Formats: sequence, structure tokens, C-alpha cells
Amino acid sequence: MQKTLLMSELLSYRQNNAQTRYLGADFLASALVAVVVFLFYLPALKNGFVNWDDQLYVYENLRIRSIDAKFIKWIFTEPVLANWHPLTMLSLAIDYSVWKLNPFGYHLTNNILHGANAFLASLLTARLSRMSSSTKKPSHHLMPAFIGAIAGLIFSLHPLRVESVAWVSERKDVLSAFFFLSSVIFFMEYVVSNKNRLFCYFISLVLFALALMSKPMAITLPAVLLLIDFYPLKRANKTIDLFIEKIPFFIAAFLCALAALWAQQKSGTISSLETLTLAERLGVSVRATAFYLYKTVLPYKLAPFYPLPLKTEMFGPAFAASFLVLSGITAVSLFFLKKNRLLLTIWLYFLVTLVPVIGLVQIGAQGAADRYTYIPSIGLSILIAAVIICASQAISKTKFLTVALIITVILSVPLGLLTLKQSSIWKDPLTLWTYQVKSYPGSSALPYNNLGLAYDSSGDFDNALKNYNVAIVLNPKYTDSIYNKAFALQRLDKCNEAISGFTRVIELKPSFINSYMNRGICYATLGDFNRAIDDFTVAGKLDPSNKASYINLALAQKAAGDLTNAQENFSKAEKLDAR
Repeated sequence: MQKTLLMSELLSYRQNNAQTRYLGADFLASALVAVVVFLFYLPALKNGFVNWDDQLYVYENLRIRSIDAKFIKWIFTEPVLANWHPLTMLSLAIDYSVWKLNPFGYHLTNNILHGANAFLASLLTARLSRMSSSTKKPSHHLMPAFIGAIAGLIFSLHPLRVESVAWVSERKDVLSAFFFLSSVIFFMEYVVSNKNRLFCYFISLVLFALALMSKPMAITLPAVLLLIDFYPLKRANKTIDLFIEKIPFFIAAFLCALAALWAQQKSGTISSLETLTLAERLGVSVRATAFYLYKTVLPYKLAPFYPLPLKTEMFGPAFAASFLVLSGITAVSLFFLKKNRLLLTIWLYFLVTLVPVIGLVQIGAQGAADRYTYIPSIGLSILIAAVIICASQAISKTKFLTVALIITVILSVPLGLLTLKQSSIWKDPLTLWTYQVKSYPGSSALPYNNLGLAYDSSGDFDNALKNYNVAIVLNPKYTDSIYNKAFALQRLDKCNEAISGFTRVIELKPSFINSYMNRGICYATLGDFNRAIDDFTVAGKLDPSNKASYINLALAQKAAGDLTNAQENFSKAEKLDAR
């Protein structure tokens, strides 16, 4: 009896020791991936800010410069650029408290988070692989670590990730993904662990909430957990119980979806059905999904901005090809379902995680964006890793891990070099938008407007006006370019031309206060004080808290000889100062 007990203890010890050793291999391989990824993104630390949202998130955003009760209330109750993401804004405020307006620190945080996500993606893949593996051969116990490392490298070094990492404003992507992946890992621990199950469940739920507060795109996590139940956990025989245990996750996702819709509606960024019909939205969705697959396989001509397809081309050859590709992949996934659930699980993961951003609820004028692939691409990376392992085993039964390593290096090096090249376009606004208009000339007004702003900020008004004019030709109702052109003309002392521009903006966007302010200044410069007074009066009504409108109004009234009203408005400005 004593010998039997000792033998069982010895076997148990060896098994636990082996399990610890294999998990250690998973951690080591994942950590190595994180280091490699961080090194590849080091050049991005030299990049500056760009004039696409960075000004509103960081360098012109006075609110992030003080973390107090007022700031906390603001991030939870007011949308920022049509988004509800309080944790992202808090992270940027923390960066400001340390780095002020030095872009190095903001890029460093993004790089660290992306390296952490590379670690988590690798570790998660290794854990999933161990759960799906039934082999008992000792030589195969390192395979999950290899699969995890391969998937982590493919995911994190792919140039489609650059936009999410090298663009400061996309802090929300890397921060949300960090909590998203962490939540999935803790949920898996809840499922397989015999100890601390409720603790793991609670931590997973908290991490999910943090992911939602970083970027609402994380709302798909409950569906992802159900997919993991399907494979590799194979818990599908308890369908009702599986849904019940995820009710808190679905509730959190629903509340976040409401917050996101509120933020977008309040900001006026959601396209109406008159602008884009339901059929056209489905067309955009099909094309965008296929587009992301195409760019994953051939990451060529990646760009910051991909415009919506023209309505006349919406259901043309590109749509037909996209529909056939998606239908074909779905059919193949279903065909192999009985033999292997992996393909269907990954395909569904890709589709599900893309749902919030493929255009069913159309936000803005973009038809697709590299950043939208950040979380969805993890599944494709796992599939690529599995294919590499299978191909390696076909080449050599005994040295397949060595073969897999060679194939991974052959794939990773070009991806890393493309990532280095893609990171460099985010150096500054001039570099970014010059690259965009060369890659996709004449495709959209926004890049030309932003390129014009880049020239404008450097004092090159000739090139600025040239690009504003191109933007206006592409979209005659694009108020940003019309206003920017008028503002440039105003600074060139061409007030009559500037007035025409500001008037056009007011016709298209009557609530835009800056047009009234600057048109009023132009009128005052030309000596037309009555019209200047009218514009400054409207500006004051649009924003009663705007001190500048009262000062300008007072100066115009003083110049017109109306000293009584001038003094009254000077007093209003002083009262605003005292608040």
C-alpha cells in the first residue's frame, strides 16, 4: 500500500512538473515574441503627431491636461470624436501628465501595449492549442508554444497593425485589445480551473468592461467566448448553461452599444438611410470583409484612408468577386466541419469581430480601415500558424519544428520590413498625406484637405491653397476645405475672397461659430463694422461662453462709435474671465 501511494505521488509530481515546464515554454515563447515586436516598432518612437484626430485627442485638447473630478465626469458623460471611450482618454491624460506634448511618450505607450498584445495573443493561442491537442507524445508538447509564437508574430508584425500602433489617436485599439485578450484568457481559466473559478470569472468580466471603456468594438467578446466553447473547449452540449453564464457579458455589451450609438448620434456622424441605403450598406460590408482578407494576404498599398465605393460601382465586379470569395470560404468551412472545427471557428471569429465596423452602421466616409483588423486578425494569424505546422509536418515528421521555425522566419522578416516602411509614413502630417494622395490620387477630399493643413501650418500657403482647391473640386460641399481655404486667404489679406468662403460655409453649416468670427474680422478689416457686429452677435448667441466673440463685438462697436454697448460687452468678457 505504501509503495503504491508513493508511486502515484511520484507520477503526479512528474505530471505537474511537466505541465509547469510546458506552460513555462508558452510564457517564454510569448515573451520572446513581445520583445521582437517591440524592437521592430522602435523607429515609430521618432514619429510626431499627425493632424488627423491627434490635435483633438492630444495637442489641442486642454481637458486632458488636468486629471480631476471635472475631467472624470467629462470622459464618462461626453463623446470625443463620436466615441465613448473614457479609459482611452484617461490613458492619454496620464501620458500628458508625464510627457506633456512630447509625442515620444505617447508612441512609447502604444508600442508597449502592442508588445503586450503580441504576448497575450501568443499565450492565448498556445493555451487554445493545448486544449485542442489530444497527443501524448512528449516531442509534441512544445508544439503549442511554437504555434503561439508563430501566430503572435504573424499578428503583431503584419503591416496592417501599423495604423493602430503608430497613430497616437488609435490608442483605443491597442488598449482595448489588451483588456479583450486578457478577458478571454481569464475566462478560459474559469472554464478549465478547479480552483478560484468565480475569481477568474469576475476578473474576466471586469477586464471586458475595461475593454469596452477603451473601444466599444470589444462588444463582440461574448460571442467570441461562445465560439471558444464550440472549439476548442467543446462545451456545446450545454447550450443553455453557456448562454446563462454569459448574461453579464451580454448586458455589458448591450449597455456599451447604447453608449456608442448615443455618442455617434450626438456627434452627427451616423449616415442616414437616405445617404446610404440598407442594400448599399450590405454591399459595403461584403466588399470590406473581402478587402481585409485581400490586404492580409497581399499587404500592398496600405493607406490611412480608403473611401467608400461609388454608388454606381457598389454592386459591380468587385462586389461579385467579394461575394464569391466569402461564400466559398463559408462553404469550405462547413464542408470540413465534421473533420475539424478549427476552420469554421476562425472564420466565424473573423466575421463576428468585424460586425461593428464593416458598415452596417456607417460612420464617416471611409469604406474600410487598417485599424479595424486589429482584433479580427488574431484568428487569421492562428489559422496561418496551424497551416505552417501542418506543412512542416508534411515536409519532415521528425524535424517539423525546425522546418516551422524556418518558414516562420521567411514569413516574418518581410512582414517586419513592410511594417518598418509603413511606420515611417506616420512620421508627420506632410509625410502621411503626401503618401496617401500618391497612393490613391483623387479618391477623396479628406486627404487633400489634411495635406493642405500640413502645408498651411508650415506657412506654405500656395501649396495649401492648391490642395484645398482639389478637395473642394472632389467634394464641393466639404465645409472643412472651404473654411480652411477661406482662413488661408484671410491671412494673406485677401479678405473679399475669404468672405465668400466663410459665407459658403455658413450656408452649408449655419452653426459653425468660427465662420462668423472670421467673416466678422474680415468685415472689420475692410471697415464694414455693421456687418462685423452682426457676425460677432451671432457668434455670441451660438456660444455664450465664448469670450472672444464678446471682445470682437466690443471692438467693432467701439470702432463704429457705439461706446455704451462696447463697454457692456467688454464687461461680459471680463465676467467670463472671472469664472
